[in-house]
Order: sequence, then structure tokens, then C-alpha cells
Amino acid sequence: MKCSSRFCGFIILVFSLFVLVHIADINSNMDPCEQAESVALDSHAAEETRPSITFILGEDKPAGNPFYAEATNFYRYHPEERAEILITHCRSLLDMRNVLEEQAAYQSLPWGTVNVVVHSNQWQGMAVAVLEEGGTRTTVDALETAVAYGLIFPLSDSILDHQTEIVIYGCGLGKNEDLLHSLSYALGGEDEARPIVRSSKQFIYFDSQTLNGMPVNCQRYLSDYWFTHYPSYYHPGDHILARRLEQSYPEVSIDWQAALGKQSPDFAGDAFSMEFKVPIVWYVTYEHASDRPNLASPKQQVEWVKEQEEIVAAAEGYGFEVEDFRWTVRKATYEYEDGTSEPAMKAIGFCSIVSVLRPLTQENDGKFAALTPSLTDDRFFGRGGPLALDQQSGQIEEKYTQN
Repeated sequence: MKCSSRFCGFIILVFSLFVLVHIADINSNMDPCEQAESVALDSHAAEETRPSITFILGEDKPAGNPFYAEATNFYRYHPEERAEILITHCRSLLDMRNVLEEQAAYQSLPWGTVNVVVHSNQWQGMAVAVLEEGGTRTTVDALETAVAYGLIFPLSDSILDHQTEIVIYGCGLGKNEDLLHSLSYALGGEDEARPIVRSSKQFIYFDSQTLNGMPVNCQRYLSDYWFTHYPSYYHPGDHILARRLEQSYPEVSIDWQAALGKQSPDFAGDAFSMEFKVPIVWYVTYEHASDRPNLASPKQQVEWVKEQEEIVAAAEGYGFEVEDFRWTVRKATYEYEDGTSEPAMKAIGFCSIVSVLRPLTQENDGKFAALTPSLTDDRFFGRGGPLALDQQSGQIEEKYTQN
């Protein structure tokens, strides 16, 4: 057997040499331009692909919207979108930044695509803390403060650079491009090599079906949305909300009453609704505790809030008025970072946003599937980061269908 094995090895070696000589012979007969093209193609094939990573920055509340669970299914099981590296334990922007740095030690190139899934909206930014779980959620002000105090440091160009794209799948965040620019600076620094940050202007909806206990047909939808609002805890009834939506959006053909009665679509492109609260928490300090007013009735509290210019400006910054919030005002003490304190009045306001969503679909072979526009299509994605060479497509060729 040993003799036979050596003999086989000798035949393979001779055949390999013959193949190599034959290939060399062919190349020697090639036109110099063809040889150069062949070398270039071989070199291109040898280029490394930039690594990608996906972050799921939250977990679902019991019996709540399964947003994060469905997103995890999508990035684990979707045949084309399956994550190269899937991170599900980060609960702050700082956690994500640190994981990008740690995982980069195993890579030879800067990150290519960084996918981020997080609850968000155009009014309140991202529903994830900047520094630690349970802390201040990520807004422009919170992020810029953390950077100014050196609490979060940008990553080096060997980890994130101008060819890196951070794509945030969060509802309506693409309409807040100030925050996208702030994220680019916070994670990549002030030079032109900082990453591009993109996010969806529509709401995001993940969905899947189950077959033999396994997720199948995992989809990620961009959803058009229309909204109305009311002071929290004073729900006016679906029939009144439906009438408001019909008056606000007369050009939209939707059965508003039916959509308000569903928390998930019955089929691809079906309209449904979701609700969330926008809070305002504000302190007004006083030199003496005795200077604080006594506000016994809700009417007195609302009148006092309307006199506070900064609170009025905060409500208007969301696009609302003071009367759109349900207010509670009480006496409190404001604690400064240096440990000192002052007597204060604490105002807490909540406005409930009711959104009707309709996932965007496109027809493929007679079936409706999720619309997948280019990330550079500015009808669907907002953009932050360096202003250089971004090939904006502006339009996509396929028409989308609202089934």
C-alpha cells in the first residue's frame, strides 16, 4: 500500500507540473494587453472584502411589539441579509462603539457595513442610551455633551473610515439628519475619513412566518406612515382619531378605522397602527422654596406651563403645542452635578402619537414582497457624514406598490 500511495503521489505531481507548464505556455502566447488584464483580474479577485457587523440594540417588552425579536430572525435567517457578525447584547451607543473596536482586532480592513437596529423616531432620536443602559437616550444634545466631556471617543480610521457605512434601521430617524451627522462625528472624528451614516425616513417593520418551529420568509419592510396625537391618558376613541386622520390626509386611500384596530398587517402592504408617547420633563428652579407656586388644579398647572417659555419651545420643537400634552406639575428639588441643589417645580408632559403604517411592497412574479430601494435613494434614506462622493441615485427604477 505504501508503494502504491507513493506511486499515486508521483502521478499527481507530474500531472500538476504538466498543467503548470501548459498554462505558462498559454500565457506566453497571450497578447501583452491580455496578460495585463489577466493579472489585474487575478489581483482584484485576491482583494479582501471589508467585514460587516449587525447590532440589535434592545430587547422587546413582554407581550409588546416583537420588533427586536423579528429583527434578530431577519439577520439570522434571511438568505441574502444574514449577518456576518450578529451582536445582540449592547444596550448603549458606547457599548456598540467598544464592540466595533474589539472586533476590529480580528479584521485586516476597516468595517464595511455596520447595520444597527433600534427603536427611534424623528422627535426623540434613538431609544438607546449614549453611555450606559438606562441613561439618557441618544439625541443630538446628549451625544454632543458626551463627546465634549470626553465620555465617548471616536474610533481610528483603521476601524471606521469614509468607506464605512453605518445603516440605522429605526423608525423615521432619517428625517433627523442633524443626529446622523452627530453620530458620524462621535464615532469617526472630525476629519473627512469619518463614516457615512444612513437611516430610513419611513418606519421599519420586521416580519416572519414559522414553519416547524423555525422562522421562514423573514422580511424587512419600509412603511409609509401618517399620524395624529392626543394628550396621553385622554384617549378620544378610534372613531374620532379616524376622522382626524381622514381630515389631515384626504388624498390617502386607507380605511383608517380598520387600521386603528390592528397592531400588525394581515398581508403584505396591509395598513395597521402603533402608538407611543413623547415625553417632556422640565425643571424650573427657584431661589427660595417659598417662591414656588401652589398649583392644585390641572387647569392651573397647564396655565403655569404655558408661561414657561423654554417648555413651550421644547413642545414646539417636536411640532406640537403645550395643550397637546397631559401635564403634571409638582414641587421638587433639582440636583446639580456638583452635588448642590435648588428648590424647583418639576413639569412632566406626555403626548401620545398614533401612527398608521402601510408597508411598501413591490410585485415579483405576481407576488408582493418588501420594497428594497437603494440606500442612496434620498426619498427613503437620510444621510449624515462627509459630503464627498456619494453617488445619489435620486430615483429607483422599479415602481413601488401600496397594496
